[in-house]
Amino acid sequence: MGLPFHIIPPHYKHLHWECSMPACYGYKARNLDLADGADELYNITTPRDLPCKHCGISGHQENGGCYTMKHCEKTTHLVVL
Repeated sequence: MGLPFHIIPPHYKHLHWECSMPACYGYKARNLDLADGADELYNITTPRDLPCKHCGISGHQENGGCYTMKHCEKTTHLVVL
């Protein structure tokens, strides 16, 4: 597509939502950093009939992208493949 993007992975040893260790960089902290730093955010996911626990919308798989979209103040897009 030719769009610039930046991937921010969580700390490879601590793949948890939150953690109490000082050097831990879990999914929650990573997702909030993505939301704060994004000019535009795309949440790419797959179809599912149940409502998502993060946004309450049916039709897509639950993932942390909806949580991140809720915290992003810029343009967001939900893309269901």
